[in-house]
Parts: sequence; C-alpha cells; structure tokens
Amino acid sequence: MRLLSSNIYKIFIIFSLLLFSQNIFSYPQNIRINGKMTRSSYLPKKIILSLVSIVASGYVCAEDLHKDSFELTKNTTSSLKHLEQNNLFHVKEKKSHLNESISTKPLMIARTFSYNDASKLLKSFKQWNTYLPNKEDQDTTLLLYFSGSFKDYPRILKEFKKLQYHFQSKTEPWHHFFSDLIIKDACLDPKLDIYKPLEQDTNLNWVSGPNLHFQSLLSRVSSGEFGFFEHVFLMEGDSEPVKEYWLDALKQEISEQGDFAVLGSYYQGDNWANFINVLPEGLKYHLNGNAVYNINNPLFKSTLSRLVEENQSEKKATAYDVRIAEILLEDASIEELARFDYKESKVISNYASTYMTKDNLGDEYIAHGRVNRQTWPEDENIDLVVTDFGDNKYKTILRDLEVVSHPFKRVYIIGEDLETEIYVSKSGLENLTRLPTVTIPTNEKPGSTGIEILEILLE
Repeated sequence: MRLLSSNIYKIFIIFSLLLFSQNIFSYPQNIRINGKMTRSSYLPKKIILSLVSIVASGYVCAEDLHKDSFELTKNTTSSLKHLEQNNLFHVKEKKSHLNESISTKPLMIARTFSYNDASKLLKSFKQWNTYLPNKEDQDTTLLLYFSGSFKDYPRILKEFKKLQYHFQSKTEPWHHFFSDLIIKDACLDPKLDIYKPLEQDTNLNWVSGPNLHFQSLLSRVSSGEFGFFEHVFLMEGDSEPVKEYWLDALKQEISEQGDFAVLGSYYQGDNWANFINVLPEGLKYHLNGNAVYNINNPLFKSTLSRLVEENQSEKKATAYDVRIAEILLEDASIEELARFDYKESKVISNYASTYMTKDNLGDEYIAHGRVNRQTWPEDENIDLVVTDFGDNKYKTILRDLEVVSHPFKRVYIIGEDLETEIYVSKSGLENLTRLPTVTIPTNEKPGSTGIEILEILLE
C-alpha cells in the first residue's frame, strides 16, 4: 500500500510540473523533429521538462533506439525484487481482438544479446546477405534486445546506432526485407545478468541472465509495447540461416502448424551421444530457446506466468527452455508433448556446440549453435602426424580414419611402445587401399620427441 501511495504521489508531482510548464511559458521556437519543422515546442518549456526528467530519473532505464529517434525508456527490469513487487513481467491480454483498428502482424524476429556477445550478433548479419530472408515480403519487424543498460555500455550503444543508421539508409541487401528495426535494452540488474554454466551446481543464479531476459522480452512484446504480433521468433547471435529465403520458410511452417505454443528444435548434435540415457527427461526432450513462441496461446501464457512465479524458488536455477519442458511434462507424457502444442520445427535445428561442416547439415533453413568448420581441401598432398603419450589413443584416431572421408596420403605416429605393423584402410576410394603408416618410436632414442626423426623422414 505504501509503495502504491508513493508511486501515485510521484506521478501527481510530475503531472503538476508538466501542467505548470505548459501554461506559463509561451515563447515559440522552430525546431526540427524527424526532418520536419514545427512550432509546437518552447525553449523554456524544454528546460522545465528536462528538470522533470531528472526528478523522474528513478523510472528511467537507458537510451533506446526506434526508427530515427533516440529516446529514453522506462526501467522495466532493475532488480529481481523490484520485478516481483511491481509485477513488471505481467503478461497483458492483447487488445487486437477487441479493437479491429489495431493491426496485428504475424511475426516479430527478436534477437537477444548481452555485453558478452553484442559483437557476435552484429557480425551475424553478414550471413543474412549471403542467404536473403525473403523473396519479396517486407512486413516483418526486427527487434534487437540488449540484456543490460545502454547507458552502462556506451560503446555498444554507439555500434548499434551505426546499425540503425545503415538500416534506415538501406545500405545492405537484407535491410530491404524488414519494415522496422527496433533496438531496446532490458536493463537487468548487473548482478543477475549473468550466465555461468560452470557454477550451476553451486550458484542458483547461474542462468538468471538468460531467464530474466527471456521473461522481460516476451512480457514486453505481449503487452503491445512494440506493436501487436501473433508470434515471436527468438533468434540469438549463434542462430544463422543456412539456406536462402529462410524467413519465407519459417512463416510457411508457422502457418501450417496452427495454434501451437512453442515451435522449435530438439537437440540434433552428437555431444550427448555417450550419456544420452542418463539425462533428465526435461533436458533430453526440451525445445531449444531459439524457437517461435505464440504469445496468444493460453498454454504459453500460463507457462510464462509460471516461470515468473518461480523466480524466487530453486526452480530459477533451471534454464527457461528446459524448465518449460519440465512444466509441460508434469501433465503430459513425452509422446503427448506435440498434442500439448509443443511442436518440433523442420525449419530450425539446434546443434549447440557441435562441430560441423556444410555437408553435415540436413533440410533445415536455420541452424543454432553449430561450430562451423571448413571441409577438407580436395586433391591436396597432406600428411597426418599423430602423437601418442603411452595411452594408445592413437588407435582411436586410426579407426576413425577408416570410416570418414579425409585427404591424408600418409600417417606418421610418434610415441612409445607402438605396434610395428599398423594398417589403415583409406576410405573414400572405390577400391579400399592401405593408407601408408609410418611409426616413429621415441623410446629407441632417449630424450627425443620424435619431431627431429620426422623431419629427417620428410626431407
């Protein structure tokens, strides 16, 4: 009650000052707003409004970028306690169904980033020129959503102002396929804007940054702050298009899937292969956070509210995308998840931290988290050198050489107690042949690393 009274009092003071400045000062002065001249502003009034802004600074977050104006925005997320007390993550009902004059767009692309990966996000747009988003459609809004506060990171703000300028000037091909670019900051508490996977067993807040960032994003979009949308595609900096017209393909899939809650990808990589059977079901069967969210779907809205409620519990130590799966699995079996509007995408694939070449990709248009590697050069005379430290792990490498395509013409093995006869089949040929293998036993020459022997052989 005290908090409510205090807020009403402050609003009353600000409103009174605005009325005071409006009625007393009457010296018109021409100014330029968005390229047009106007006489609707007064120099003394601007001074008073500046003082009002200082008085109200407790409600100000940081500099936001929208179209060609740079304006201050209200602080939506200053601390976890403040979020809970003021219910700033409350998901409001969209008014588009009540007011037909409010137009609703089918999709917004939201690209989230923190101070750690701002540069990576900016660089990722180069791929959008290689693989254009659409053929013709230009009705998609692009939101870039910073987890911190731009006022604390002026260099990041400067770089994104450059991006905003170039977008308005349409200097790159991909700029022509989006109707609007919005750049906002979430202003998360720096103490909570963290992601520390190595501390997940000791720190309940190890993933609080991504979790609160996600909640803030979806709540603000759902409120209609940026316009009204049916779906939001959360696309981090490490989600990249791998085929042309990827946005057309995504929109088509969204249309075909109907009223889903979440449309995304299960893990498609191979890093879990050795322990997949011991993983918790929520982790094993979760759709990665780089997904499409239907902000009007009742199941999604209730799940988002549940995530917010759990911010003060131990459940906050679970990544939001995994936690969504855990919540759904409380009432559904694994086989029933799709019927619960939790659907797998064929356009998006999650490869998180998987080493891949282009040849490893499937039919997807958007790949998340892959570690891109170049394919082997063709028709090159390359020798492979393998070192062994007495644990015979070189045998594993040699076995791999038998089942994968590679360009090596000869293998040198350096180590102790090596087998005298080693044969490796050279794959990729019509008739499998033996790959020439040379062993260099270092124990025959004390103190030798084997490198000098190899150098002599290569000469």
